[in-house]
Amino acid sequence: MLRHDPLAGHIFVFLNRRKTQVKLLVYTRGGFTIVHKRLERGRFTFPARVTEGIASVEIDVHELAMLLEGIDVHRARTSERWEPAMHASRVA
Repeated sequence: MLRHDPLAGHIFVFLNRRKTQVKLLVYTRGGFTIVHKRLERGRFTFPARVTEGIASVEIDVHELAMLLEGIDVHRARTSERWEPAMHASRVA
């Protein structure tokens, strides 16, 4: 049972036990599309919060891209980035 609405743009990612195959389920205007990728060598790596017994975990687009490219999420580092303040208020 899916816990999110597939018609809302969510992409569902399924990984086999050996972590050598991944399937993505996404809804497009024509219906559901399944994307399947199998690695010839190596294994897919998921974020650390994906553990046995967890039914679902949300990942962002960057984590999905790294997953599909075979980048080890645990070893990946990002540069510090500037982000604007969420609620900047001026004192008069």
